[in-house]
Amino acid sequence: MSEKNHIPELDGLRGIAALMVVFHHIAQQFPGFAQNTLPEKLLHAWLRLTMPGWMGVDVFFVLSGFLITGILLDTKHQPHFYRNFYMKRILRIFPLYYLILVVMLFFFAKPWPFFTLCVFYMANFCSLFGIPLTFGPLWSLSVEEHFYFLWPWAVKFVRERALLAASLLICFVEPPFRYYAFKHGFFDPYFSWFRFDGLALGAAIAIVSRSNLARHLKSMAYVLCFAAVFLFCVSLPFGGNTRLKPAGTAVLYSCASLFTGGIVCFVRASPAGLLFAPLRGKFLKFTGDISYCLYLVHLFIILGFYRIAATRFFAGPSEALWRTPVLFYAVHVMTVLVLCYGIGALSKKCFEGPIRSYRVRFQ
Repeated sequence: MSEKNHIPELDGLRGIAALMVVFHHIAQQFPGFAQNTLPEKLLHAWLRLTMPGWMGVDVFFVLSGFLITGILLDTKHQPHFYRNFYMKRILRIFPLYYLILVVMLFFFAKPWPFFTLCVFYMANFCSLFGIPLTFGPLWSLSVEEHFYFLWPWAVKFVRERALLAASLLICFVEPPFRYYAFKHGFFDPYFSWFRFDGLALGAAIAIVSRSNLARHLKSMAYVLCFAAVFLFCVSLPFGGNTRLKPAGTAVLYSCASLFTGGIVCFVRASPAGLLFAPLRGKFLKFTGDISYCLYLVHLFIILGFYRIAATRFFAGPSEALWRTPVLFYAVHVMTVLVLCYGIGALSKKCFEGPIRSYRVRFQ
């Protein structure tokens, strides 16, 4: 999206999505502990609250679908359409992605089969080849790359009304498709064709916001948010609150996407509105700016923290920290966030930023 059409609130929303994933993985890796005191009970409640942070990935999908489709629609009649789009994507994504792959070779033992799949953006198809998903964050980048590969061709050659119809069709078809796949034993949450509805919803919003229907964006926002809440509530008696049951598999991803889509419609319809002013705050904006790096490096830091904690710092007299879960969690969170933000800021200034500056050559 050009500077002229830039929506600052979406940077903040992207920052929230990144933090959701970070806190989810911290909670996922956190060791069990007794709940004998009020602080320990509160910590347990907080960990449970952050466990659904995996939905941050679905927030990313909706934002990607919206932003990328907007870029494609705004530039589809310009010269060198494909060259400019793909070169900008390459300069934005490839350098840090392949650097992370190299780091992964030194961090994990014998990750070569997984590394090979990742080189070709096939991390989300590990189960097809019987290969463990060695480093989780890379699967969602594969889904987005598959979208980036296919969608420009559709935008270029398909009329916008048909493109909108196709996007909405994907949104409607995906939930029953996931349900059917789960019931019949061939569902995998990482496969691209099970997760395209978030990207398709973002694309639909981008198309609507550039059409005569744009005046209805606020109404559309209410409908999407209401649909997310309604769908979740209706599915609860059938296990809609867990991905371990068919109903949850069908609707949870959709609920996250619908609610995110509603927020995107709100901020697109009401620029600089007071309701979403916190999303324009400096902290969330900066978090959104470094969210790509934050997403890629945070799990290294979380896992590395436990390795070091278990073997060095918390041995002997210091092992009391293990028996104080609230203090241990605080130390863990602060370590992860300080290192993530430090690496993100350094990458933005010294690595990603200088490389991204070459994108001006592909206007």
